[in-house]
Amino acid sequence: MTELRHREMVDRLKINFHDGDHLFVYGPPRCGKTMLLNGLAEELSPHVLLLDMDKSADRLLFDNDLDDLFVRMAENNYSEEQQYFLLIDNSQYFAGLIPLCEKLTSNIQCIFCSDNREDAFDGENVLLNNVRIFRLGTLNFREYLHFYDKDELVVYLPDEALALQELPKQSVMDELEEMYKKFLIYGGFPETVGLKEDKIVSSYFPEMVLPRLQKNLPESYGIRKKKAFYTFIIYLAQIQGHVFNESGAARDLGHRFETLETWKTILLNSGLISRVRPWSHHDNPNEIKRYDKFYLCDTGLKNALLQNFMPYSMRFDIENLIRQTFAEKFSSDPQWQCFYWQSKQGQSLDFIIRNEFDILPVEIKLNSNKGTYIRRYKKRETFDKGCIISMNRFQ
Repeated sequence: MTELRHREMVDRLKINFHDGDHLFVYGPPRCGKTMLLNGLAEELSPHVLLLDMDKSADRLLFDNDLDDLFVRMAENNYSEEQQYFLLIDNSQYFAGLIPLCEKLTSNIQCIFCSDNREDAFDGENVLLNNVRIFRLGTLNFREYLHFYDKDELVVYLPDEALALQELPKQSVMDELEEMYKKFLIYGGFPETVGLKEDKIVSSYFPEMVLPRLQKNLPESYGIRKKKAFYTFIIYLAQIQGHVFNESGAARDLGHRFETLETWKTILLNSGLISRVRPWSHHDNPNEIKRYDKFYLCDTGLKNALLQNFMPYSMRFDIENLIRQTFAEKFSSDPQWQCFYWQSKQGQSLDFIIRNEFDILPVEIKLNSNKGTYIRRYKKRETFDKGCIISMNRFQ
């Protein structure tokens, strides 16, 4: 793996580095957690040790009051005068690992990778001391272009703004748009980069991703009704971006409300879905205030679950796929909070994103540059700006 390929993923993680804090990274299976640690190990070398808790030899290092661990670190350039990084993959296979690592000296910073967000919390759902959480999703579009060695296209993309930095020539625009269309259909799992499209459809998702959702994930949480759990994931893919009514879902699927709540929490903790909450500042009975919306972590995963890899030109759900990539980006970004606004009469804003400095309403339209409700809502809430994202004007 070249530095070009993991550079952006490492940078996305490093902005969360803080002195004295351990970093806990969680995300769905095959989203690139191990790839990220390998890239980080290359950059932090030689003052780094990479371990995998799926290997019994590495788990044994944490016995004997950590003496064996310090011996291994000493063999890998550890010294008390130098900051040292301990990278631990598959930490979900070692219960109580994070509290154990709190015994390490202050010059050792740990980065844990896990499939389960709950590992970063104690039994009372309180975040463990000196731990910061980072949710790793599949590749965003910038990273996707990097992985395809399309660096000449990346230079036209913004760092954080929602429009191109400058308008490139038409040939560049055409290539950017074609890459984005491919990204919407096949998603951003790192291992799909370089695969032929028919292999992504016929081999990658059926053999590498979906079996983990059908078997590994429910087994790791002790779920006996594996088939029903997988059916619930498909149900969320079908209603993605729509208001999730728990009672209606329980009735549709024939399960208890409490069961679906448990399954939903598991999917959130594994990073497979992101939550967008309703926005309301007014005592208005016409606004939806209770129900969340959910989006899957990856458009390719959604299409695989629904067995729908029809090409872009034949799709009727492009707006939904664009919303999905938007929700994933801002749900995995610790600087932003993501909401939606919707009235019971059907008026809606796709997203309202907020950080400590700004609030921005966003509408996503496939072939229109005019927001249906954004101007009205912006005036009502006294927002100073709004944003319309449209494939009609890709820039």
